[in-house]
Amino acid sequence: MASVADRKITSEIFAYPTDTVWGVGGSIFSCDIISKISTIKGVDRGKPHSILFDSSIAVEQFFSLPAQLSSELLDRLFCLESTVGIPLEWAREIIPYEITAGSSWVAVRALSIAPVKDVILRANGPVITTSLNRTGEPPISNLDGAKKFIATCQTPITLVDDGQDYCSGHSSTIILLRREGGHQVVRGGRYAEKIIHFLEEVSF
Repeated sequence: MASVADRKITSEIFAYPTDTVWGVGGSIFSCDIISKISTIKGVDRGKPHSILFDSSIAVEQFFSLPAQLSSELLDRLFCLESTVGIPLEWAREIIPYEITAGSSWVAVRALSIAPVKDVILRANGPVITTSLNRTGEPPISNLDGAKKFIATCQTPITLVDDGQDYCSGHSSTIILLRREGGHQVVRGGRYAEKIIHFLEEVSF
């Protein structure tokens, strides 16, 4: 894995569809990404953000995960519209304070859809991700809405899309996976019950 010093870091901001709603983000290694995203969303800095990867294997490479938290298990969770919170101490690289906002947890997602893969390729690594909307307004779940939102922003945003309809329009389930095993649902999404049942089946 390339070190931060070896990476070609970009401060470009991207908008892209996810499996839930449209997202906005940029390289986790760019110092001014959080400031730009905060301006776009109209919110003060200090709120934690998720990190988006393009595969569960990429998550495994970025974090030292326990054996029971395999890429297969992660794949199942991410296919059920999950945001997975894992202990920050598992990170192999230093994650900027601004991303976790002082939390001992870091939230991760992994989606293998084409627009996300394109964004991560352009950013040369995982990206900070949050919903494409102003705080207090409904999230955006279609291309027209994304285009209209971008047109109103003073901060330049690069739209990445392949014409496919990926968004369910629902928020993801946020679930914390504990160091000692076990889990806690922080926010329920439409597959929350399936996620809980699955984790109980695998004794996590």
